[in-house]
Amino acid sequence: MRAPPRALLFAAGLALTSAPTLASAQKAEDAVRQEGVRLYEEGVKLFKQGKFAEAAERFQAAYNIDPSPILLYNLGRATEKAGKPAEAITHYRAYLQRFPQAEDRAQVERIIEALESAARTRQGFLIIEGLPSEGVRVFFDSALAPAPGEDGRWTLETGRYQVQVRTDDGHAWRTEVEILPDQTTSPRYAGPPPPPPQDEGGPRAMQIGGWVGVGVGAAVLAAGGVTFAQAHAAATDAEDARDDLRNDGLSGAEAEARAKDYADARDDVESLGLTSYILFGVGAAVATTGAVLLVLDAQGEGGAEAALVPTLGGLGVVGRF
Repeated sequence: MRAPPRALLFAAGLALTSAPTLASAQKAEDAVRQEGVRLYEEGVKLFKQGKFAEAAERFQAAYNIDPSPILLYNLGRATEKAGKPAEAITHYRAYLQRFPQAEDRAQVERIIEALESAARTRQGFLIIEGLPSEGVRVFFDSALAPAPGEDGRWTLETGRYQVQVRTDDGHAWRTEVEILPDQTTSPRYAGPPPPPPQDEGGPRAMQIGGWVGVGVGAAVLAAGGVTFAQAHAAATDAEDARDDLRNDGLSGAEAEARAKDYADARDDVESLGLTSYILFGVGAAVATTGAVLLVLDAQGEGGAEAALVPTLGGLGVVGRF
């Protein structure tokens, strides 16, 4: 650690002025000089104790009072020992620029070269594939990232980073990456979700469901009509068989046959009649459901969702309107 000469650390400026004013200025200058010396000596003490970051703070404070090039060298040493090679290089370069006739210039240049070489081995690269060139901001660990290099890559110290991409429309994409020495990490940007599909004028699901419901309902109603006609025909057969049974001229075998015909016809009437009523109910319900869907679709209820589902009685409609 170097001790700057008093002449370099604190140059005394004298002015031609009155005696009281000169005395006051001298006192103020002495106070500043003492504060600078105190900060420098504290820095040296901390450096010897291995407290390099705190030593750098004291040297920086002393340099703010008097920007001596010797203090720049001490700042370089302290930040180098504190594990901050980039800051150390900056201070060493400033030292050589401010003190070009330094006797240790060659040694300091070798230190800078060694620090730069070591820094390169502790750096890696990041490129975000698929990243838009406009309308986005990139953050590394919540800090706004600088612009990438011409090849689209960021140069980062090795380690783990939280990467966030924010778009101008408020979408945020996050990922965690690990930067390895002299390697390129390439996460792929997952942009905002695609917009919902636009209505291109084709048939909509509700419209299709409505027509299906009407068609199925009509078919079921037609089946109910056919079954009802069969039940009516069976009822006519039953009446004919009953009339024949009232005829006393029938033999025993004929009467037994007609009685069986009458019983069969009555069974057909009951089963076909019940079936027709069920078909009429189901057909009416399905057709009505289809009609409701068509009405909703025609009214443009964009927020309505409905669907036909099987139920105990046939088909029903479920959804929200």
